[in-house]
Amino acid sequence: MNDDQTVRMRVPVDGTASSSDREIVISAPDATGLGVDITRVFLDFGVTVKDCDLMVDGGWVLLVFRVSLERDTPARWGLLKQKLYSVCPKDIDKLHVLSHIPKVDSAPFIVTISGTDFHGMLHQIAHALWEADCSLCKAHVSTEGNVVTDTFWIYDNKGRLPHSSRRTDISNRLIGLLGSDVGCEISPAPRAAHVVPKNISAVLESGYEEGCGPRRLACKDAASHSSLQSLAEDGRHTMRQWSSSDSLSSHEMSESSQQTKIASFLSFKSQLSVVSKEFDKTELVSIDVDSETSNEFILLQIRCKDRKGLLYDIFVQLKEIRVRVANCRTKVDRMGHATIDLMIQDAYGGELVSCQSTPALVSRLKEAVAKPVQVFLSNADTNGLYKLLVVAMIDCGGRGRPRVVYDVSKVLADVRMSIVDCEVFVEEGVSDEDESYEVHTFFIRPCVQSLSLSQDDKCHLAEAIVQCLEGKFNRRTPFVITADMDDSPAGDHLSDRHLGYPKVHQVNA
Repeated sequence: MNDDQTVRMRVPVDGTASSSDREIVISAPDATGLGVDITRVFLDFGVTVKDCDLMVDGGWVLLVFRVSLERDTPARWGLLKQKLYSVCPKDIDKLHVLSHIPKVDSAPFIVTISGTDFHGMLHQIAHALWEADCSLCKAHVSTEGNVVTDTFWIYDNKGRLPHSSRRTDISNRLIGLLGSDVGCEISPAPRAAHVVPKNISAVLESGYEEGCGPRRLACKDAASHSSLQSLAEDGRHTMRQWSSSDSLSSHEMSESSQQTKIASFLSFKSQLSVVSKEFDKTELVSIDVDSETSNEFILLQIRCKDRKGLLYDIFVQLKEIRVRVANCRTKVDRMGHATIDLMIQDAYGGELVSCQSTPALVSRLKEAVAKPVQVFLSNADTNGLYKLLVVAMIDCGGRGRPRVVYDVSKVLADVRMSIVDCEVFVEEGVSDEDESYEVHTFFIRPCVQSLSLSQDDKCHLAEAIVQCLEGKFNRRTPFVITADMDDSPAGDHLSDRHLGYPKVHQVNA
């Protein structure tokens, strides 16, 4: 089948559609994890799913989406269609299934950018890399005065690096956006710097060659590292508590190294638990389970507020525990409330052990729906900086959440916050069964350095970032710090201009 037969796209003809709406029909061979890959593409392109119908029949899947572009997102419908086609299984994939050889991305490359800093630079770099069809997997941003040195670990989704023509294409995009005085170098990443989350080690075994670096997979090509039944039996649907007596199977470590690793992970999980309590919205999620109607399927109905990436987060969690979606129907009403009906079964077509697995399933899905990302903002130790922590899950193919750096840098640019330092890295669990997290750390400060954020301001800014990551941030209304406020009496600019986003207090001399 060609791309026109596999992916069809048109403007809806019901009379209610806007120019930013599309109806997308996908017909392809079925694969567990295909829903993750398709909805991940939507999330990466800033596309929100309004309605969805998914039907599986005899190993073939039909998906019908009604989608809409996020505000201020450029339309790339042609490229979106190409990306959707690229993630769909083809007839030739039957050979891939028989040989059990995972299809993989190329090794990562390092893009080094140096030049004069300007406001919103990181956001523009993230956008340029996306337009060049590169995935950002790690970053380090350093600013000294007006000089910035940015290092990005990227994957070339076209698989053409390190060819000189591809290097030139990426460099020209960055220089054209940032200015001719900016230096740009692209080189292969050192193997020691490659990032491979430990919990995807199982999917690498069949195709991994020593020294070749990490291999990121589409979820339809990746093996899950856990199962719903094992979660129910072990009680791991709640946060697992580790002690120094826990063994780290598959890793030969000394006792002191084990305790250091466990202490580090516990500290990280403790910090996340504080964030979870601050932005806990699980009580706003309703999940009904019906295991009586069918002997083959469990029927789920999820009711919650709609947001960007909702289906993606649900499908990721189901794929992680080897659960297959046989049917899915999503509707969003005018008030923004989503109703998602799912028919699920074991990934191999078997019946789920419903009586044992239901609590684990409900708990996992509620967490995925209510807290797709976790955001924490606090004072840094020195120099009047603030530390922003954004944490997202890594899928079973070893890929982080799309557009995090892009969305976060957009909010920070809108509220006139400068990014002094930024780093993206992977925080591994202490065992192969623990999830890995992609951690984005930003050190930021107001563009007007005599201003500071109160505790309320930090809460408002953190909430604005969460809203942007969920597709609810309105960039036309946030409070903006401007240079002429530096001479204003403290508090004069707060009451009328504050509209639910960060307000800023002047530091007393």
